[in-house]
Amino acid sequence: MHFRAETDYGIRTMLYLALNCNAGFISSAKIAEDMSIPPKVLPRVLVRLSHSGLVQSKVGITGGHQLSRPRDSITLLDIVQCMEDRLTLSRHRQAISPIATALLTKTDDCLFVLDDALKHAMALYTLQDLVDPAPQTEFPRYFYISNAC
Repeated sequence: MHFRAETDYGIRTMLYLALNCNAGFISSAKIAEDMSIPPKVLPRVLVRLSHSGLVQSKVGITGGHQLSRPRDSITLLDIVQCMEDRLTLSRHRQAISPIATALLTKTDDCLFVLDDALKHAMALYTLQDLVDPAPQTEFPRYFYISNAC
C-alpha cells in the first residue's frame, strides 16, 4: 500500500502538533517550514484534518492550528482515514471468466483479512505513542493473522 503525498503531509502535521501540544496555536508557516511540507499544499491538508475533527484552527494574529483532542486519543488510523479517499486493500476489478472468479475468491478473502490487520495495527498507535521519547509499551513488530491466507 502506498499513501498519497498529502497523507504523508497530514501525518507530519499531526505529529508536529502533537509534539507541540502545549504551545497553543501554531502558524501554518511554522508547520510547513519545520516539517518540510510545501506551503501551498498545507492549507488543503489542514482543511481535511479540521473537517475530520482532528485539528482546531483559529484565524487572526494569534491564530494557527492545534490538536482538537488529546494526543493519546488520536490514532494513526484516524489520520490516514481522514487523508485517504479510499483505504482498502483490493485488486483491480474487471469482467473475468467464471473459473478466474472462483480462483480469485480466496485472494479476495485474503485481502480482506490483511486489510483488517492493517487497520488494526494503525489503530494501535496514538500520536502520544509516536512522539513520546520513551514509550511505555513496546510496539509489536509482527501481527498474527488468524485467518492466514
